Amino acid sequence: MARCFAQCSGAADDPEVKKGYAETAIAALAAAIAQGYRDAVYLESEPDLDPVRGREDFKSLIVQASSTAEQQVKP
Repeated sequence: MARCFAQCSGAADDPEVKKGYAETAIAALAAAIAQGYRDAVYLESEPDLDPVRGREDFKSLIVQASSTAEQQVKP
């Protein structure tokens, strides 16, 4: 779902619509990470997420997903 909203954000012409789609994409990613999603490499490389990749909240989610993954690996 986040990928679709990110793509809509990139395609929208109206700045408010673009912002709304981007925020919805970020919220969907945050929810996924809160529920245990931790594939930071995918989030960093999936082209559909390009429209939101430069946002600070996206970058924070990458850090959060990475640290969650590291915690899972430690014995």
